[in-house]
Amino acid sequence: MDSSRVLVIGGNGQLGTALKKRLPSAEFVDRDEFDMTDDAEYATKDWTRYEAILNVAAYTAVDAAETPEGRRLCWQINAEAVG
Repeated sequence: MDSSRVLVIGGNGQLGTALKKRLPSAEFVDRDEFDMTDDAEYATKDWTRYEAILNVAAYTAVDAAETPEGRRLCWQINAEAVG
């Protein structure tokens, strides 16, 4: 597969960082470049240019997820945005 036609969401996380070695010409975005929890962000991308989209984003701050704000953000990233 031509990795230049691959978009990796969550590109600065642990898995995204590891994928940079395997897919060096892919486009990697993190939350500051593409916030998958914001519906308006989806209109900013030309999705037709991608052959594959890998979502490797995840909220992994377990202790923070036990707070009201962390729980909301964790659910938003790990459940709602994926849906």
